[in-house]
Amino acid sequence: MSGVEGKWPFELGKSPFRVKGIAYRSALLALAEDADVSVESFVESIPEPEMRDWLSQRFLAASWYDVYPLVDLARVLARREGRVVTETWKENARRVAERDLGSIFRFLLRMTSPRVVASRLPQVSSRYFDFGRLEILESHDESVVLERTGTPSPIVQWYAIVTGEWVLEALRTSGASAAEYSFTREVAGKAHGVPTEVITLRFRWRG
Repeated sequence: MSGVEGKWPFELGKSPFRVKGIAYRSALLALAEDADVSVESFVESIPEPEMRDWLSQRFLAASWYDVYPLVDLARVLARREGRVVTETWKENARRVAERDLGSIFRFLLRMTSPRVVASRLPQVSSRYFDFGRLEILESHDESVVLERTGTPSPIVQWYAIVTGEWVLEALRTSGASAAEYSFTREVAGKAHGVPTEVITLRFRWRG
């Protein structure tokens, strides 16, 4: 498969880099709601047959699935809508965050501090992905630096953007203002024949 950031050497749905089914369910629900259609109708509207067929399956929240179709779906949508794929990633991540941070979760976030929210990110990440590792390098009252190792190069930009946008929404919900993030990347090894990178994510906020 031709990836958004280089060659992805695995067939659709068969890579060893996996994400929990809840990530697919949240993304498809958010996209369908934005289009004001059912998930089934949204999937049927996807122009690429192989992608459409794969996304037609029932995603179980706690089961593991190839992460790449989730990444590549944005490329399909961006091309259909004449948009830049990174903008599609950002918009989709914001929609998913709004769904994930529902009324009950949003209320609980308002009862804690942005620093506490940021400190729990490694635990959240380990529940979603079965590859790589996220650790806190620095933690301060109004900033945190995270390092993620073992992320395949073709999905590094996707991971950094969707994580960054989701975390910004969580920080704002917990009372942060002027929240922003940046990231850097560096090739640091291989896994399953694919180059992997270290991603350094820096978040800053006030409040």
